[in-house]
Amino acid sequence: MRRAIVIFCWILVIATGAFLRFEDLGKRPFHADEATGARITARRMESEGGRFDPKHYHGPVLHDMAALVCMARGERGWLTMTKATLRQPIAVAGTLLLLVPLLWRKRLGDAPVLLAAAFLATSPLLVYYSRMFIHEMLLTLFGMLALAMLTRGRLVAAGFLIGLMFATKESFAISMIAWTGAGVLVAIE
Repeated sequence: MRRAIVIFCWILVIATGAFLRFEDLGKRPFHADEATGARITARRMESEGGRFDPKHYHGPVLHDMAALVCMARGERGWLTMTKATLRQPIAVAGTLLLLVPLLWRKRLGDAPVLLAAAFLATSPLLVYYSRMFIHEMLLTLFGMLALAMLTRGRLVAAGFLIGLMFATKESFAISMIAWTGAGVLVAIE
């Protein structure tokens, strides 16, 4: 019976989080950063192919993911792209983030990880950023997964995820500095 309740609660948390992230994604107008990202994605899809511009200060992961989703939906460029399609990969990343606490389930137990997932699912900032075509939610997902892999001793997987962070946004360096400081403090104790 307890297992069924835990599974039901997880389904409820994931469904709630997914609803908050996907409900009417195309309704709100684009933010300036979203429009810039859409234009970069369209240019890469239409004429410039996969050319990455390092002056943009963000990596190619968001634009490559968005281009794949757009092409899968038959949207081939600027004139056919929709806000909802461009925002879908971010909403997926925000929803996948809710599953990350499961990686600590054996160490922490059912109740704490379920509560963490519920907080992640309903956090106003995480919901807001999970509904925007910007890099932050991908960076958050890759970062949380990297931390989970580091705590499990899976260094190759953690390194790969840190590489994805780097390929997503230059500010991944802030996380690396913070993690290093935290690691030093943990090692001192």
